[in-house]
Amino acid sequence: MQSKMPVYTPAAEAALSEAVRYAASLGSRYLGTEHLFYALLTTESSPGAVYPCTAAVLLSSRGVTAMKTDALIRGQMPRHKDTQDPKNVGAPVPTPAYTRVCSRAE
Repeated sequence: MQSKMPVYTPAAEAALSEAVRYAASLGSRYLGTEHLFYALLTTESSPGAVYPCTAAVLLSSRGVTAMKTDALIRGQMPRHKDTQDPKNVGAPVPTPAYTRVCSRAE
C-alpha cells in the first residue's frame, strides 16, 4: 500500500520551506523543530490571505521574536568545524521530532 503524502495549506508549505532554508543557512545537517519554530515566526500568511500567521501573532504578543529565537538557536549550536562549513552541508535531514510534528499536522 502506498503511503499518501500529506497536503498542507500554502502557509504551512511556506513555513516548511522556510524551515529548510533556515536550517541550511545555519549550516545545520538536520531539520529540527527549532527550525520550524523559527520559520513560524518569520513566515507570512499564505499568499492573498488577509490575516498574518496566527502562531506568529500569539508568540509575538508574548515577547517571542524571530531575532531572539535566532540568537537562542545559534547559541545552542555545536561549535564543530564540520557544522559551520557550508561546503560540508547537503540538504538538512528531518529529525524524528520534526517528522512527528509534520505528520500530526495532516
